[in-house]
Amino acid sequence: MSTPADVTSSTTENTLAAVAAQASAPIAMGGNRPVLLIDPNQVLVVIDGAVDLFSVPVKDNAVAGAREFIGQVTAGGLLMGIAQVAADATQTFAVLAVGTVNTTISKLDRAWLTTVQADPALQAELAAGIDAWLSALSGVFVEDVPPSTAVSLEAGNTVTLRAGADAVPGARVVWMRTETGSVQIGGDATQPALPADNWFPLAQLDSTSDVWIRASAAATLHVCSTLDLIRTAALASALAAFQPILASGIQRRHLAILADAQAQLAERTALVQTKITAAAHELAQAMRLPHRSKVSAPAVAPAIPAADGSALLTACQLVGDTLGIVFSPPTQAERVLANRDPLSQITFASRIRSRRVRLDLRLVARGQRSAARLLQRWLAGGLAAPLHLQLRRRRPAHPAAHAHRCRLRRKAAGRCLHLLPPAPRRTGDHRRYDPFLPARSG
Repeated sequence: MSTPADVTSSTTENTLAAVAAQASAPIAMGGNRPVLLIDPNQVLVVIDGAVDLFSVPVKDNAVAGAREFIGQVTAGGLLMGIAQVAADATQTFAVLAVGTVNTTISKLDRAWLTTVQADPALQAELAAGIDAWLSALSGVFVEDVPPSTAVSLEAGNTVTLRAGADAVPGARVVWMRTETGSVQIGGDATQPALPADNWFPLAQLDSTSDVWIRASAAATLHVCSTLDLIRTAALASALAAFQPILASGIQRRHLAILADAQAQLAERTALVQTKITAAAHELAQAMRLPHRSKVSAPAVAPAIPAADGSALLTACQLVGDTLGIVFSPPTQAERVLANRDPLSQITFASRIRSRRVRLDLRLVARGQRSAARLLQRWLAGGLAAPLHLQLRRRRPAHPAAHAHRCRLRRKAAGRCLHLLPPAPRRTGDHRRYDPFLPARSG
């Protein structure tokens, strides 16, 4: 927690932060101390550092799901609680504030905010702090870049938009009220509806992204700034009208993200199922060839359905017919106990031990080239006769043992040759013997 001296030094450039620090002692706010903004009476002032804002699902006044980033409020900005909104009968959403490194805040209430609004010396900085809060939250309404032909809205002006015309804020935050006609956020009818008789803030997020509106019918707009609302004592009613719109926007954005994630998961699951089905069909086609047990395979392979896991089970049963193994479909309980991929579930239900192997026809030994070509032809259906192959890879023997075996072979042939151990070959900083390299002189 900051000391009084630290508070004075960090708030000399921001009178509002200094006043907030005097009213309530600053406390540390970090990633391990998030604040759920669900009380409409909450008012927090960022004394130092920055606070990240996230939308979260809430249950029983506690976070009940993943966070989705909205925006960030830096030192001098305000944070205010908003009422929760229900997405359905059981789910609500709210804003979660998480401080960055070395962030301190002062916890206040709406009574303090009302007192500050009445002080002319603090009105400008209060307006800047509220603008920072509104700009950070307005990211929930932005889905597309505003058109280049959009009209800029400046505070203190009355603007008339023809049907289909667009408008963007001319400052960090401007408030607009529709006198006649109607407008939509981003020209999207699925966005929350704007109040016809109250103010709504339009904010700039960065150089290319703003909260913009499109007139669905010819509209007349009155534009003002946050400072104008403070001076006319209209800020409280404007914020009260904005909160349900903001809550609806948070709900809409969060549910859209969840829907996209579910669509990606469904697409990935369908892709995996397609690959499994294709591999099972390919394996079933290969099993139609004569196998090594010399028992003729069925003339027509059984039909392999594309349903969940049945194609893989059918392929396993084809392999089992060849090897004399019985594969059984897993029950629901066995699927839970296996807790693995579909193939492991089938082997678990069949009480068969399995392991992963890699089948690679790229040759690593010169003597296996012709055998691998023959194996490729057999797998492709080019050979009708049963194929009996045994590919074995020998490990290089120690030079002394290798030389000893060579002596025994030469003696058996009637010739005895004394072989020198092969020359060592450098591998990095080590030396190892390779019995397949010729000896080097010198």
